[in-house]
Amino acid sequence: MDGDSHFTVEAMQYDGERTAYMKQFGIEVVRFTNLEILENIGGVLETIEGAVKRRRTTSPLTPSFEKEGECKACG
Repeated sequence: MDGDSHFTVEAMQYDGERTAYMKQFGIEVVRFTNLEILENIGGVLETIEGAVKRRRTTSPLTPSFEKEGECKACG
């Protein structure tokens, strides 16, 4: 959640650098303003749900299960 302090030139630059750094590790940053959360929580939650679904289908770290509770990658 980004408050007013994130909209200065310096803060936006820092946020961009931090986002690029996290992206190197496969971390997706999803940003919302305070106002979006207060006035459109449904849309915010849909966006978060979409990000989670994308992550589930694209993550190389998602374990593959043959049988429920049995993880191939876990040994």
